[in-house]
Amino acid sequence: MHVTTDSVSVVTAGLDHWFEFEDPSRDSSELDLSDFEIDEWRLKQHLGVSHFRQPPDYRPSRRFGGAREKNLEITVPTQRFPQWHFCAKGCGRLAWKPLPFSSPNPRCQHCDKGWLKQVPFVVICEAGHMADFPFLKWVHEGSAPGPDGHDLTLFSTGGGGLGGQVVRCSCSKSRSLSGITSAQGSPAGGQPGTLLSSTLSPDSDFLCAGWMPWHGASTGDGGPPSPEPWVPAGGCGQQVRAALRASTNTYFAEVRSSIFLPRTAQEVPANLIRVLEAPHLSQYITAMSDAGQPVLDGLKRIAGLELEPYTDDQIDKAVGIITGAVDPDQPAQQGVDADTRETAFRRVEFGVLQQEQDEEELHVGSTPLAEYGDWVAKNFARIMVVSKLRETRAHVGFHRVKAGGGGDVEELKAMLRRNPPGPNDNWLPAYVVYGEGIFLELREDRLSEWESKPAVQARVGDFQRRYRGRPPLGIDPGQPIPPRFFLLHTIAHIVMNQFSFDAGYDTASIRERLYVSTAPEAPLGGVLIYTAAGDAEGTMGGLVRMGKPDRLGPSVKRAIDRARWCASDPLCMEYAEHGGQGPEGCNLAACHGCALVPETACEQFNRFLDRALIVGSPDSPELGFFT
Repeated sequence: MHVTTDSVSVVTAGLDHWFEFEDPSRDSSELDLSDFEIDEWRLKQHLGVSHFRQPPDYRPSRRFGGAREKNLEITVPTQRFPQWHFCAKGCGRLAWKPLPFSSPNPRCQHCDKGWLKQVPFVVICEAGHMADFPFLKWVHEGSAPGPDGHDLTLFSTGGGGLGGQVVRCSCSKSRSLSGITSAQGSPAGGQPGTLLSSTLSPDSDFLCAGWMPWHGASTGDGGPPSPEPWVPAGGCGQQVRAALRASTNTYFAEVRSSIFLPRTAQEVPANLIRVLEAPHLSQYITAMSDAGQPVLDGLKRIAGLELEPYTDDQIDKAVGIITGAVDPDQPAQQGVDADTRETAFRRVEFGVLQQEQDEEELHVGSTPLAEYGDWVAKNFARIMVVSKLRETRAHVGFHRVKAGGGGDVEELKAMLRRNPPGPNDNWLPAYVVYGEGIFLELREDRLSEWESKPAVQARVGDFQRRYRGRPPLGIDPGQPIPPRFFLLHTIAHIVMNQFSFDAGYDTASIRERLYVSTAPEAPLGGVLIYTAAGDAEGTMGGLVRMGKPDRLGPSVKRAIDRARWCASDPLCMEYAEHGGQGPEGCNLAACHGCALVPETACEQFNRFLDRALIVGSPDSPELGFFT
């Protein structure tokens, strides 16, 4: 949800209605989707989509009408939400407006004095559904009388909290909104639940029906559209709670990203692959290949496509790379059978970042470790300076109530659409950024030796026992979180914080990308710290300069020294013995005073951090990797 310039709260519509003209009389030939298409071959295969699209930028006809005749006045579609409104300066009467209602300031029809404003409350569940607050059911304690003769009024008794907000019905019933956002309740079934679900009705729980207002209204059997939001077959059944529509827990975006890796193969020119991997051509190649049609003949018939410099054999091999029938030659480690999809996806990146690259959109260089000094060579296996990278970030879905819930990608994608997409319309919104970074890889012998220490195993083992059976955690949902994950993640955070001082970057503009695996045959232990921006030239080289031998070692040492003490010590260091701290208790010795960064910079929403594993604790100095 977001608020428009007219102060109207709206929810972004599902992907079914993107890239459509609001005026149905407009000719669809004015729409040229190639302007918005993005092709990222690895991420496309990983997420199971045909392509990505950048959200449309608004192009008014008065500015672009002469020079650009296509894609004018395309907007991202929205629905008005919440639908409940109240008379803010008059009688306080509640009124219901349909989802497509467009008037920014409707007048109250009851008193004709005040303007109707949207109520500040919505109802959400952990499965991602959302609906208007059930004022009618709440005040009547579960029963749902017809709207006739039951006019509702929302007013304040003068209290500062929700207990001071009261909804009253014309039938003389009234009820305070106290506790509607609470997660603590005692539902009829006897299981822990939310207060709203358990107390709305004394007889049964009030559970989620699967409301999705971003897909529009439900329809009856041939009748007019219902004012209620669309509900899929089967319902939901989750516990629900109320939330302020402006609060952060109403929406947590689930984003998947990929560092661009070049597709090259022996005897196939890189320029040929760059030409054929353009979004419109790669989709054409994939469709022709899936249909069993001769791709080479079809490409030669495309006007303006110059293939004369290349042989038929080169074109066939390039087509095989585009379709995935031929593996590109990449300096990547071999896959491991035990790898999850996310680890296998990142393992390829890890292998590419380990070696020097000189491509148009990926440039990786290195300096001999001996030039960094003995301390760096003792702890790090490899330091690579990435002076140019391209990252594609795709929106695959969202969560509500709790951040970072993971979940199946197909289930997340299904929430974005009302109807399943066709093979050529299976896309996700995404955008591309360019930047730079530093890739740090710890020495595996040092890492394995440290990870096998009894004190380290005991500290992380306590965390794993506490969270056994909880929702999926970590980069790979459902997998145990090894000590090296805590270590690498915390190193990334303290180094990012230090770089913000030494390189002058805002911490919100620096990001992390973790590469972690304990597979015995091919373990991973690295982190990419990078910054990226929407400009095609990337950023200004600040992190590249930090990767020089005379700067990196001293900066990392300063970060470790700062991690030895926190303004909240000794409490911060001792929280590990008392159930952890931070979101869901997922941090041990880590808080805002020492190891946390802005959530946009962290892959794990500031969870799974422990600086004791870096520097040790007063009682167990052997915990620290850098003791």
